[in-house]
Amino acid sequence: MSISTLSLITAQRTTILRSQEQIRDAEKEVSTGRHADVGASLGATTGQAVTLRVELSSVDSQRTSNNLIGVRLDSMQDVLSGLQKSAQSFNSALVTGQTASVDISTLVTQANAGLEQLFGALNTATNGQYLFAGTNTSEQPSVYNNLQDYEGSPAQEALLQSVQDYKNNVDSTFSLATATQTQMEDFLNSSFASLFDYDPDNPSDADASTWKSLWSNSNSDPVLNKITSSESIDVSANANLGAFRDLLQGYAMMAGLGTQNLSEGARNALVSKASSLTSGAVSGLIGLQGDIGLRQERLEAANDRLDSKKAVVKASISSLEDVDVYEASTRVTMLTTQLEAAYSLTSKLQGLSLLNYL
Repeated sequence: MSISTLSLITAQRTTILRSQEQIRDAEKEVSTGRHADVGASLGATTGQAVTLRVELSSVDSQRTSNNLIGVRLDSMQDVLSGLQKSAQSFNSALVTGQTASVDISTLVTQANAGLEQLFGALNTATNGQYLFAGTNTSEQPSVYNNLQDYEGSPAQEALLQSVQDYKNNVDSTFSLATATQTQMEDFLNSSFASLFDYDPDNPSDADASTWKSLWSNSNSDPVLNKITSSESIDVSANANLGAFRDLLQGYAMMAGLGTQNLSEGARNALVSKASSLTSGAVSGLIGLQGDIGLRQERLEAANDRLDSKKAVVKASISSLEDVDVYEASTRVTMLTTQLEAAYSLTSKLQGLSLLNYL
């Protein structure tokens, strides 16, 4: 049986093509650390690798979502911290105002600054969503963005109108200029306070409607986000909470009524009530910060579990898909040597001719 030069050359070309393909696969394995063709290498266990990849993607997606939740909770803490510090400062001034001769205009100035800060803080947004709007995250929670919006607003007019309403409906002798401390206290605890009443369990009652129409676009429903496949946390707060309403009432009370002609009894009652409201607001804000802190702890614990799960899943994937990079590199060297030899042999075969022997 004879073997032609053509058949030898064809066989070498086939060897060269196969070697080139094997080198490409080996080089890919060296650069990626994975089988060049995972499906072909794993065979029946390919489905297991695919399932693990899906699980890894799910963990990564949840971790990304949790990072956004973390930013949201951090932003809420920053806002609350700023409000709490300002409220504490205002309350200290009010306490001093009850025991010493403090110009009430100073308290009015602080109250206006507090209103400006509170309006802006309640309308804080991250990633296009308002933080203190409950589930109504696309609409600003506070009706007013700043003090300029508030000046001459229905809310400000309602505060001043409450004086006349109290006189018409409760005490016909009532006047800010002549009121006793007892009269002023009763007014502040009734007609004035009703403008800030809100019961989240009964949001359709008359007082709640007044609060919503004058001050708030927020609802009181929680925003629940998953932090693991089986656990959710509330990532929201809302402008209807008692701490915000008390703080707003304390600021608005001093800003709106402190500029009026007040009797000594009315002044004393005003400063005392504003102090009581602000003190309660400070406690409420601290409590809310603590509650959000607990949510942050739960989020951190969930992230730790996700990170641990990711490490386990990645290890399982590696056990299926990873290759020995050193072995793959050695294979590249060996195959390259074989390819060079094949090139050399093919070149010699192509140079063979009967004419060389005639």
